[in-house]
Amino acid sequence: MSEQATEKSFGTTAVHAAKHDEYSSMPVYMAATSIVCRKILTVCVYKNKRGISMKSLRQASRAKIYIGLILMALCYASHVLAQTPRQITLATAFNLHSKVLDEERTIVVALPAEYEDSDAQYPVLYLLDGMQNIWHVVGSTEVLTRTGHVPPVIIVGIKSVNRIRDFTPSSVKEIPYSGGGGKFLEFISSELMPYIDSNYRTHPYRILEGHSLGGVFTANTLMERTDLFNAYIVMSPAFWWNKEEMAQKAKTFFEAHSTLNKSLYFRIGTEDGMGMRNELTRFVEVIQQH
Repeated sequence: MSEQATEKSFGTTAVHAAKHDEYSSMPVYMAATSIVCRKILTVCVYKNKRGISMKSLRQASRAKIYIGLILMALCYASHVLAQTPRQITLATAFNLHSKVLDEERTIVVALPAEYEDSDAQYPVLYLLDGMQNIWHVVGSTEVLTRTGHVPPVIIVGIKSVNRIRDFTPSSVKEIPYSGGGGKFLEFISSELMPYIDSNYRTHPYRILEGHSLGGVFTANTLMERTDLFNAYIVMSPAFWWNKEEMAQKAKTFFEAHSTLNKSLYFRIGTEDGMGMRNELTRFVEVIQQH
């Protein structure tokens, strides 16, 4: 197995690195402006006592205001321009050559914020449809981590190439390219996981997340390779696949694994149809029966 050596930053945004305490010098600018203005006013008043007209005094007062505003604007502008931008990186993308699939696969990896400053090992979330889902999953995970609801995790997204081919567990005659889920799972287990474990500080705890056909793949992975993952997130699964093949398969599987120690999370969207809801309900009922 060989991998492309060049990595690139994915989803970077330039932001100002200004901190609140960096503005502590602003009162100095304001104080300096105030001193200059008072000097102008003092000179004007002094000249007025020596016979300068009130009109001249008013003109001088206006000049004081203009000069003060100009000084404040210049000071603030120089302060802002002096700040050095930095980048916030969402994830890093690279290509991994797969001998199993005989193709290059794009992988995106998002690390916890404290990764570079620690020696800790982190659980790994493997994310299907990774390129399109990395944005919201990284954001949601960051909020949940910051609020103490979940531990920090490494997120590994797998960019989709052919969802029908890669996510379906069986071949359906009417659907071209279907049935390649087994090879895709082999790619994850024998090529991607070893690469991630070799290049990042990973904890043995692994999570697999997928939606729609990716949800079918996730559920099927639980039943085909029970050893690979500790937890499964199944979102709006297309359990209609091949006449509800997953529900039928689940009956045999859960009868044989009544004490299975895994975490399963199912979710369906509010706008998903009743068909998908009923199919998911039937799958969950099989689990509850065993």
